[in-house]
Amino acid sequence: MNKPSSLSDDEFAIMKRHPEHGFEALHEGGVSENVRQACLHHHERMDGMGCPHQQAGKAISLLARMTAVCDVYDAITSNRPYERGWDPADALSKMISWKGHFDPTVLSAFIEVVGIYPTDRWSGSNQKSWPSLSNKTSEATRGQRSGPFTAPHRHVRYRSH
Repeated sequence: MNKPSSLSDDEFAIMKRHPEHGFEALHEGGVSENVRQACLHHHERMDGMGCPHQQAGKAISLLARMTAVCDVYDAITSNRPYERGWDPADALSKMISWKGHFDPTVLSAFIEVVGIYPTDRWSGSNQKSWPSLSNKTSEATRGQRSGPFTAPHRHVRYRSH
């Protein structure tokens, strides 16, 4: 994943199979079925347009929906030899805009836990202006956030399917 240029079509086809390869490797390693399923389905989308099985909504396990949010966030904020990662707050703003991709409750929880807020929705100390993505967002929890920060970068490439 440190290739200094974009992947070729053949390389991308191989990369698209990483959920299946990971599922098989985890099976050989004796990892639990729940974790293996999360690996296999972390590229599924809430609207059913993901892969490898085009699962939709609650048919995707909660662990896989959580893994999807973390995987995409990590991928798009990571620096590559050929491309700089996105600003964390801008990445979250984009992720919110990708309707049908993520479970909104999971995405909202992720945003609250990491404490990063999209800069286009952040108004300094007025944290109550942050719009809730789910009805489970707590005013008390939201008020405890300190604002945008820069997260560490890793090296995983994300490409939409």
